[in-house]
Amino acid sequence: MIEAKRFSLSFLFFCIVICFSFPFLDVKCAGTKTTSFSGFELAKGLEINKTFLDFYNKTKIKNPTKPEREIKESDKIKLRVVMWSAISFAILGGIISFFSRFFLSSLFGFLCTLGLLIFWYNIRQITNYGEEALLEVRFAPAFWIALILSITASLLSLYFSLKRSRVLS
Repeated sequence: MIEAKRFSLSFLFFCIVICFSFPFLDVKCAGTKTTSFSGFELAKGLEINKTFLDFYNKTKIKNPTKPEREIKESDKIKLRVVMWSAISFAILGGIISFFSRFFLSSLFGFLCTLGLLIFWYNIRQITNYGEEALLEVRFAPAFWIALILSITASLLSLYFSLKRSRVLS
């Protein structure tokens, strides 16, 4: 039974890491998909090339009710750190769960979930210019799958940990 728990949790964490190789963000210009960025590309700090940022800043419609929000270098660094931490926590969660340390793997799963949620929040803050913008940034299905798998893996690890501690006592 422990073997099935170990392998199923390790498999869940492995699937989370695999999701990072698929597109996390889709960029649309005037309703047409122009490009996608995978989780690994975002983590390694792809320079969301200067022309893309310039085009994004030029095409957004200025809204007098919302303050102007430029993408700063500190924003890009923060997003890279958050993505690398989410990837690292998913890898560590998979390794730790393989060795039947379910409480620690649930902790790493929750930290991975937290990293993905912080990434989601920051992207929403950077790119939220209302309905009038020509350039639109959307989260791709791989991001949502990684988030759901991360929540599932952490809750399952916590359940296994609590169930195991009751059996031992």
